[in-house]
Amino acid sequence: MTFTIETFTGQADHAEDRIRLDAISPDGDTQSIFLTRRLADRMVPLLVDRAEAQVVPGVPKEIGLAMNQEQLRLEREENPIAPVETKQGSHRWLCLTVHVGEDDSQVIWTLTDDADNTAVMGLPGDGVRNVLEVLLIVYQGLEWSTQAFPGWMTAREDVPDRPKRLLN
Repeated sequence: MTFTIETFTGQADHAEDRIRLDAISPDGDTQSIFLTRRLADRMVPLLVDRAEAQVVPGVPKEIGLAMNQEQLRLEREENPIAPVETKQGSHRWLCLTVHVGEDDSQVIWTLTDDADNTAVMGLPGDGVRNVLEVLLIVYQGLEWSTQAFPGWMTAREDVPDRPKRLLN
């Protein structure tokens, strides 16, 4: 059964040394999806490639993306959204595989355990950079190396260091 993610809150699970995504579907169902560092380190470059492919031709990639990322951060600070709270007894599972694809209007991000659980999220517009921002903050919260992230994301020294971060 496929779980459609409308939005999620990313947080550092220090006990498991994993990323925890508390996700909610358009129907209000919730799940907690866990990502290992190894999988996340492999996923980040895939998302970075998609974000960099969206740069308008004629604009230097690093400059354009750094400016866009800063604008995204300002918008998120000015318009905070309540964190996703999973319901009592919500399904929890470990993601083993990530797929990043596209359709005509958005990037499609698929998380699966290669057995019974699959979660899918469409990432239109700034969605990919939003996910990367959440992951960067969680990496910092877990004190993981941010080497997998490009300079246009990490050049700013005052990236917010919060245990929870929302996608939308």
